[in-house]
Amino acid sequence: MGQFSTLGFKGILYLTPCQPNGCMISAYASITANMFDSNPIPGIPICIAAMGRSTSEKFWAESGLNPSYGPADEGVAQSYLLRQAVGAGATMKVYVECTDDPHPFIEYANGPGFKFFYILYGLLHIALLLASVYLLVRKRAAMCSWIAYVIFVEGIVSSGLRAWRVLSGLYFYNANTTLDFGNFVEQCAEAPFSTSTTWVTAMVWLKIIVGIRSKKAACLYNALIAFGVVVMIPFAMTMGLLYPTQPWTGISMGSGKALRDLVVFRLGTSTL
Repeated sequence: MGQFSTLGFKGILYLTPCQPNGCMISAYASITANMFDSNPIPGIPICIAAMGRSTSEKFWAESGLNPSYGPADEGVAQSYLLRQAVGAGATMKVYVECTDDPHPFIEYANGPGFKFFYILYGLLHIALLLASVYLLVRKRAAMCSWIAYVIFVEGIVSSGLRAWRVLSGLYFYNANTTLDFGNFVEQCAEAPFSTSTTWVTAMVWLKIIVGIRSKKAACLYNALIAFGVVVMIPFAMTMGLLYPTQPWTGISMGSGKALRDLVVFRLGTSTL
């Protein structure tokens, strides 16, 4: 997208097909051709025409809270361009009037009230991180225990990632979002590590309830927990990366929406 001006284009009309839950990420690859590239800043005017929600959906139509709500500009513009191109011959001129449509989500996310409480939320995660460091330093004798693992991974690693996401967010509603990494930070990030701490905590409670006293049983118990941790973190991390990287890797499970639903379902259940 950053090279359009050098090719002689006077402007960009970006047609973005959307689905009921928002715009599909398959369009990302047409913005940044390679992963980890910086978000391009075009040197020419750019307008985005998106497919809006149906006005028959009463709640969304009245509240205006859906980011893709609005006229179906994408379908109208696409059909017009294709219809005109058929009889236009070698060249054609297209005149488009671009309007600054309101976006309630962006306005709320960058408002002083929301930003105050969102930053406070991030500072609470930092406080939890510092408290976890204090506990680990104070309880050095218990460093080689599953309790210390939970404090370190959940209190330091997961809290650090949450604080990073919150203090640099709200993702997709400010300029800090990169297309290839934004979905990962927003939807996954600490989830693989938090999943493992949930597993370890459940097993610690099981030990308290059942009562494991023999050395052999304790060895099997620790091996089972370690096996669960070793399996869960790579698996959850892989699942968390499938959807954000799909536009560039091409990996899908039937459709982009099905892949997203799978990832969101996994994250929603694993962080309970």
